[in-house]
Amino acid sequence: MKKIQFFIGTRPEATKLCPLVRVLKEREGVAVRTCVTGQHRDLLAGAFDPFGIFPDEVYRLPAGLPLSALFARVFATCGETLGREMPHAAVVQGDTLSATAAALAAFYRGVPVFHVEAGLRTYADLPYPEEAHRRMIAPLARLHFAPTAAARENLLREGIPSERIFVTGNTGLDALRYTLRREFHHALLPAGRLLLLTLHRRESIGAPMEAVFSAVRRIVAAHPDVTLVFPLHKNAVGEAARRALADLPRVVTCEALPPAVFANLLARATLVLTDSGGVCEEASFLHIPTLILRAQTERTEAIAVGAALAVGTDGDAVFAAAHRLICDPAARRKMENAPCPYGDGHASERIADAICKENLT
Repeated sequence: MKKIQFFIGTRPEATKLCPLVRVLKEREGVAVRTCVTGQHRDLLAGAFDPFGIFPDEVYRLPAGLPLSALFARVFATCGETLGREMPHAAVVQGDTLSATAAALAAFYRGVPVFHVEAGLRTYADLPYPEEAHRRMIAPLARLHFAPTAAARENLLREGIPSERIFVTGNTGLDALRYTLRREFHHALLPAGRLLLLTLHRRESIGAPMEAVFSAVRRIVAAHPDVTLVFPLHKNAVGEAARRALADLPRVVTCEALPPAVFANLLARATLVLTDSGGVCEEASFLHIPTLILRAQTERTEAIAVGAALAVGTDGDAVFAAAHRLICDPAARRKMENAPCPYGDGHASERIADAICKENLT
């Protein structure tokens, strides 16, 4: 029996790993355990429910720890779990602090690390600290599940053996496919056109964020049929958004939404403005035109195929791009018709196949 230990820290990790957990639970000869590190414990509420998954272990970490202290606590506690459970492999996802701490803890314990969503790179200082995290995990991992051919090339360039890399697509699309509903009714669905905004990255805090908010005010003022919905992250971006956009007509700020609700809103949006890589991938899968609000992005494939535009956080650039796509059906249709470069929604099966074939003792 292969014992596979999953470590999950944030809500995006839960959303992207739950489909894989489900698939592996159905495989013979595999025992799966899930551990929530507590990095985003409050935001994880509802992320597991659509998949019928209940975490086996949840860490209770103090709130408000600085990154270094949080890393130390997650690292130590993951090590305790690994020592107690003695799994044959540990699965981590993406580029979070929890993924990095768990991967290092597994490496120190001699437990093979399997990295889901491996190989994404900007080769720059941003995003901070995620770019460093994903590059730290790479040399620790035994199996690398790259979502795209470009991610595979990054890993090869860094000396990862080709037989250790599997191009699978992104499991976030598996989750999206699982949670989409043909019939969907929700109070946040407007009568007119829906624009969806997400903003959460550390580098967005401050002047970049204020510039985006300025663009938002101009967008809704110029387009009376548009309602912009902005689910807020529980960090400084959310606090500033409440202050800057309070009582603005047709701008709806709300608490972070359950993944299933967010996915179905996204599917009905006219335009997405986001600094989230995962949302960029999901929008591409749904053929929703996307404006990337970042100076640098590791989701370059969406830009290359024409599914997304990198506009950064300059207020004039954000407004101009959004205004054009709202007003110009041909420009919008061109982006809607772009192919999705992030897979077909069946990445979990490919990853499970590779895990089941791996010799683990």
